[in-house]
Amino acid sequence: GNRVGGSIPDAIGDLPSLEILYIDDNELEGPLPSSLGKLENLISVYAQNNLLTGQIPQELSALTNLQRLYLHENRLQGQVPAQLGALKSLQKVRLHGNDLSGQVPMDICMLKDHSLVDLQGDCAAGKLECDC
Repeated sequence: GNRVGGSIPDAIGDLPSLEILYIDDNELEGPLPSSLGKLENLISVYAQNNLLTGQIPQELSALTNLQRLYLHENRLQGQVPAQLGALKSLQKVRLHGNDLSGQVPMDICMLKDHSLVDLQGDCAAGKLECDC
């Protein structure tokens, strides 16, 4: 990481050719912009190890080509959007080390390599319900 601070601008949704988003290991704050859902060519999101807050945007469920979603080790809150499980291309999801709560959607449990083993500590703490 480069210790880049600040927030992710909504204008990121104006980059229709973007396929891989590498913003991991920085000091980015604030929410993940819902405009990420407009990036229909996005294959991978690497946004782990930042200071991101807010909820995981439901708009990410529009990313039908998304294969990897790495949002671990942030300060994200709320529930894991059930719609993410409908993404048939999605192979790896890493969400551990956040402040997520509620039920992990069963569709995410059924992903090829959901990597939810990483969530077991969060599940043991009682915030997330993991029936995978």
